[in-house]
Amino acid sequence: MIKISVITVVKNRVSTIDQAIKSILIQDYKYFEIIVIDGKSTDGTMEKLQSYKQNFKVLISENDNGVYHAMNRGLNYVTGDVVCFLNSDDFYADSKVFSSIANIFQHKKYDIVYGDIIYITQNKPNKIIRYWKNKLVSKKSFLIGHHPPHPAFFAKKNLYDKYSNFKTNLIAADFDLMMTIFNKSKCSHYLKKICVVMRLGGISNKNINNIVSQNIQLIKIIKNHNQKSSVILFLLIKPLFRFSQFVSALIHKDAIQKAVTVEEIGN
Repeated sequence: MIKISVITVVKNRVSTIDQAIKSILIQDYKYFEIIVIDGKSTDGTMEKLQSYKQNFKVLISENDNGVYHAMNRGLNYVTGDVVCFLNSDDFYADSKVFSSIANIFQHKKYDIVYGDIIYITQNKPNKIIRYWKNKLVSKKSFLIGHHPPHPAFFAKKNLYDKYSNFKTNLIAADFDLMMTIFNKSKCSHYLKKICVVMRLGGISNKNINNIVSQNIQLIKIIKNHNQKSSVILFLLIKPLFRFSQFVSALIHKDAIQKAVTVEEIGN
């Protein structure tokens, strides 16, 4: 059987961490481990996490140098075959995410499986803002800014062991590491399923300055991978792809609501 290792890093997310953890525990595929890395929370987050302690392989609370440093710390404790990351503001969309992912890894020789996500607001969690519905991702598609959403990205642990950790000086370290893994992997699979519900307000989407900084970093990352990319094409296509996510959220709103079955969205 494929063992899934899910890493959650958290700091001061007492209002959302409960739903994130519950969405893992209700998975109908039970061969998984949970690794929680807390950054010395002071708002009651650790008290909530302590109530789930028996379900965790690892629960530590230490000062860190940011989210990617904490993710790297989490990777040190992984004993599973497949690694994924669930942000403390996010939750799995239904109870069959892990079984869907594990079934693909068990029966096909894929290194990577990735799915879709939806975005909701922080203050109005029942309001669906974006629907990141993937098309097939390839090594080349990274060059125009089309890549899997990191929370719905599942990859073999040996790829992390062989090739890289997150670069803690980057806002877009997830893009950089996913690009590395895609370039080194033999084959990947797109699962046409909403895997994660994600609240807006992450590091890269926090404000317009971070969005601009992220896009500048993405272009630099591509060059650092010794890949040639048209800056103009990248800056044109990536915003169009993001705009299409807002349109998809409107078009598929009813279908999305039915697909998300982990409690009521946002509660």
